Amino acid sequence: VDEAAWEAVAALMTGLARSLGDTWAVAFDALLPALLARAGADMPHGEQATAIGVVAETLERLGERHAARHTQALLPVALRLAATPLKPRAPDDDDDDDDAAQVVQNAVYCAGVLAAPGGPAVLGAMQQLLSALRPLLERGRVADRLSDNALGAVARVLRGSAAHLPLGEIVPVMLAALPIREDYRENEVTLRTLMVLFSDAGTQQILGGHRPGFLQLLASVVVQHDAAVVERLATQGVSDDDEAEDQEEQDDHLTPTMRAELAAFLAASGVAI
Repeated sequence: VDEAAWEAVAALMTGLARSLGDTWAVAFDALLPALLARAGADMPHGEQATAIGVVAETLERLGERHAARHTQALLPVALRLAATPLKPRAPDDDDDDDDAAQVVQNAVYCAGVLAAPGGPAVLGAMQQLLSALRPLLERGRVADRLSDNALGAVARVLRGSAAHLPLGEIVPVMLAALPIREDYRENEVTLRTLMVLFSDAGTQQILGGHRPGFLQLLASVVVQHDAAVVERLATQGVSDDDEAEDQEEQDDHLTPTMRAELAAFLAASGVAI
C-alpha cells in the first residue's frame, strides 16, 4: 500500500470510530493485528506513526472501557515507539517533517490513552511510562508539540492512577511545562485533570502551595484564548463548513465548554478575568 492510500485508510478508520462508536469496536479488534504489523520495529517511521496514531485515536473515541481491554497488550508497543531516538534539536528547528518525532508524539498520545483507565497493567508499567514522559516535558529540549502531547499523557495517567503517584513531584513539573503551545486539543484533558486535583480536599496539603500559580496560569490561558478567537473572527469570519469548523476547534486554545469550565473555576476561586 502506498503512503497516500495508507493515510486514506487510516483517516477512514478513525472516522468510523468517531461515527459508529461501540459498533466499530469489533471491526477494530479484527483490524488491530494489521495495524500492529505497520507499527513493527522494521517499518518506516512514517508508517509506524500513522499506525500507532490510528490505534490511539480509535481507542480514545471508543472510550476507556475499550482502551482497558487492550492496555496490557498495547502499552508495551506504545512505550517501545515512544523510545524512538530523536535527532538533536536546535532552538529554531522546525520538526514538522521529522518522522521520528511524529512516531514519538503519536506513541506518547497512545500510551496516555491506554493508561487512562488505570489498573494493574498500568501500575506495572508506571516507572517505564513516567520515565518516557519526563524528558518530553522539558520545554526547548524537544518540539513543543511533543511536550504538549506528553502533558496530555501525564494528565491521562493521573486520571486513572493519581492515588498511587507522588503528586507533589509530578504536578509541579506539569505546571512548569504549561501552557499548551501548539496542540491545543490537549488543553481539555490536561487542565480538567489539574482542576480536579486542585479541587480535591485530600490533595490540599500536597498541592496547596501551587494553587496561586495554577490560577494565574488558567487566567492567562482564558485571556489568550479569547484574544485568538477575536483575531480569527476578524480575519476569517464564522464558518458553516464542517471541515473548517473542525480546524477552528483544533486552532482555538479552548472549546467553548472548556472555556466556560475554566471561567467558573476561576470565579469560584475569586479570580476575575
